[in-house]
Order: sequence, then C-alpha cells, then structure tokens
Amino acid sequence: MLADCFFCNAPLDRNTDIECCPIGRRLAFDSRQGRLWVVCGACGRWNLAPAGERWEAIEHCERRFRSSRVRLCTDQIGLARLPSGLDLVRIGRPVLPEFAAWRYGDQLLRRRAWSGPRKAVGALALPGALAAGTVIAASFGTGGALAWACTAALLMHRHRRRPAVSIPLEQGGTLTLAREQVHAAELIRAEDESEQWAMWVGCEPDQAPPDARVEFTAAGEPRALLIGGDGRTAAALILPSLNPLGGDARMVQAAVGWLQAVGGPYQALRTFARSRLVRAPLDNTGRTLASLHPEARLALEMALHEDEEQRALRGELTILRWAWRQEEMVAAIADNI
Repeated sequence: MLADCFFCNAPLDRNTDIECCPIGRRLAFDSRQGRLWVVCGACGRWNLAPAGERWEAIEHCERRFRSSRVRLCTDQIGLARLPSGLDLVRIGRPVLPEFAAWRYGDQLLRRRAWSGPRKAVGALALPGALAAGTVIAASFGTGGALAWACTAALLMHRHRRRPAVSIPLEQGGTLTLAREQVHAAELIRAEDESEQWAMWVGCEPDQAPPDARVEFTAAGEPRALLIGGDGRTAAALILPSLNPLGGDARMVQAAVGWLQAVGGPYQALRTFARSRLVRAPLDNTGRTLASLHPEARLALEMALHEDEEQRALRGELTILRWAWRQEEMVAAIADNI
C-alpha cells in the first residue's frame, strides 16, 4: 500500500476506519471502475492505489459511505465525513439520499429516554397542586386557598416568560425568546425570498433585526419576520424546544414517512409552511410550529439537520468533481497499461 505521495513525496496520513487501507485521511473510490485513490493532505493530488490492493478497500469504503451520517451526493460524486474525520469521496452513480431513521434515531431516542421522568413530573404537577390547595384551604380557610391560587398563577406566568431560546442573528446580536413566544412562532412561506420560507417570532420592536418587518398580532403582541439565515437558525433552535421528548422508533419512522411524502428534506420546510394537512383537523387555521403534528415537527427538525450538514459540505463538491475528472484520465491510462 502507498506510504508517500507520488507527487510531493510527503508522507500520507493514516486512518483507523478502513483496516485494509489505513493510509490517507481522504479516500476517493469508484466501485464500478474498481479504482481507489489516496488524496494527499499536503499537495491535494490523487494517488492511484495499486490494482491488486483495491477491491477489499473499495468494498469497505462503500459500506462506510452508506452508513455515514454526514453525506452529500450529486449526479456523479458524493462526499461523506466519518466521525473520526476521514473523508470518503464516492465516484459513480449516486447513492439515493435516503433519509433513514437511524441517521437521527439515536439522538431522538436518547432524548426520549428522559421522557419518563418528565411525563411523571407533568402528570403529578396538577394533582399535586390541587391536593396542596385543598390542604391549605382546610388549614387556613378561603384566604389561604386564594393566596395559593395566586402564587401558582404567578409561577406559571414567570415560567412562560422565562427565556427559552437565544437566536444568534447574522448581523450580530441575539434575539431571546420566552417559552410563550416559542409556542407562538409561525412558519410561513415567503414568496419574495430565495429560500421561500420565513418565521414570525414574538419580540419587542427594539430587539428585532434592523431590516426585519415588525407587526402586531390581533392580541396586540409585537412580532418580527425572520427570513433567510436568521429564519433557518430560529427554526433549528425552536424545534428541539418544541420536541423536548424526542421520539420513539414509531414516531421517527413516521417522521421519515412525512419527509418522503413531501419529496425529501429540501421540500419539507416549504411544503409544511403552506399545507394545512400537517395539523390536526380542528387546529388547521394557525401556522404555529407548536400546532404541527408531533411527527411533522420531528420531520422538520430532521430536515434542518440535513440542510445544515449538506451546506457545510456542498462547497467542496465542485472542487472534487474537477479533480476527479483530471485524475480519471490518468487512472484509465494507468489501468490499461
């Protein structure tokens, strides 16, 4: 197996993910043509591996590519980044960008593990408050019960006004939302924007981004329209707050079904912002994220994860495609020889 770069003679880095090819921190492979390259980290040139040492490594790379969490595929080239930092560049027909449940299932199931204690606390809160009120009324009379009720109402009001999400804005600063503002956040379709979706979030006019549109709701509450990167960031932070319990295997599979029904994660935000079928029949007039079906909210959260991952990788594909076309000509000549 290769040890040094053919072009700059620099030693090639090592990896621990591909046992039969422990050389290189970026491997490019073509399963159809049976070619494997080790990309030099110093000069960026592609080193073609000897023909007799490729097939087992290619099969291993294919398996790791398909099981990777961070993956981006186009018509001829794909890029996957493994947790260890190893990059796999797949050449040939693209793997279908299936949105399998296992990609985010462990995160959602881990969050689900805390659902038992949270559900227990939520189930006991109201009966406990009523029991305490009864005891206080029996001990101190009507005045004590009234004082207890006022105290409970004040605590609930403070809980709803407590800061829950801080949204970093593209132009600097942060926008802090209380719990009641998180539950009132609306996802809408902005026809005049390139991404065609935006979010209404409650905030005071002096706290809104400089260029944001500000209006007042029918109840007199101020809110601002976040578009572009600010809207995407707001959705990415608000959705986990609305899905604190994650989801079990059934809910994750149902969320995957929602994404498949709308044509994939890229269409989820735009479709869910317009459709009223993603809400309960008696609650389909509003556009708040909190009114979505729980499975639809999980689907949106998964779609935003996918969008952020692929934005981080998309810029590399153009350079990789150009480099592959150059190296493919050399590899064809070498294999023919």
